[in-house]
Amino acid sequence: MKKCLLIGGAGFIGTNLSLCLADAGYEVTVCDFVPQETVPAALDGLKYVRMNYFEQDIEDSLLRQQDVVVLLISSVSPNSSMANPEICYGKDVVRLTQLLEQMRRCGVGRLVFVSSGGTVYGNQDALCLREDMATYPINHYGIMKLTQEKILFMYNELYRMDNLVFRLANPYGAGQKKASGVGAVTAFLRSIMDGEKIYLYGQGESVRDYIHVKDAVNMMRLCMEKGKAENTKALYNVGTGQGHSIMEVLKMAEMVTGKTADVVFLEKRQFDVARNVLDITKIRSLIGDYACMDLGAGMKKYYDELEGAV
Repeated sequence: MKKCLLIGGAGFIGTNLSLCLADAGYEVTVCDFVPQETVPAALDGLKYVRMNYFEQDIEDSLLRQQDVVVLLISSVSPNSSMANPEICYGKDVVRLTQLLEQMRRCGVGRLVFVSSGGTVYGNQDALCLREDMATYPINHYGIMKLTQEKILFMYNELYRMDNLVFRLANPYGAGQKKASGVGAVTAFLRSIMDGEKIYLYGQGESVRDYIHVKDAVNMMRLCMEKGKAENTKALYNVGTGQGHSIMEVLKMAEMVTGKTADVVFLEKRQFDVARNVLDITKIRSLIGDYACMDLGAGMKKYYDELEGAV
């Protein structure tokens, strides 16, 4: 039984990945800053450590017990990184190097890092984005994630670590919070259900790759089990390989809910890329021809879950 510490494990992706790994036989420890009583009920039965990753060190005794550490947390979002750019470099990048040094000292050889498939590539003239393409981030969040990736690969090269990076597309599904400010699927469904306005930047022409969180964590788990780092090659896109415009997603949300959205169009933001669809050939070559839910079916499943929670 492998032991796994998930930093940010009580969040949206963290909760789903924690459960996925636990179901696969991992001994999971969830590390997050939320009070014990607000930890998602689905995580009952898993070990929970309350800690502020950006202000506190993980106990060496806890770290030495782990086979793998998964880092899921960031101090900023793409939007907030533009308002306060110094935070993501001063916090996230510095803290990652401290964690890696502590892992080396404690004899833990693998850190799994959930990076960003949506921001590191930037604007490119390509239908799908491959891991070996040049990167042109147009916001501080993307540059921060890319910097962290490079640091992880440097530790693979210099110290024979087995660090693994996932560039994740746009996940959606149970547990995602509208208030987080990320996630068009959640924002559209919840706003329509609650009779609230939907604010769109531009005319909704931006294209993204949307993946149900259950598919995302299953793909990551399979890759964690089969993947072996080879210096800078331990990098995998996690998505569906299919693109949908914001307006397409909005129309699907209207169809699923049976209601019309109240949309307000705002000026396009300069740091939003026009198209971002991930090529998943590399991860499929490792885990097999994994079949993701198509967006319409995934949104219907998610909407039924939201309705049942009301």
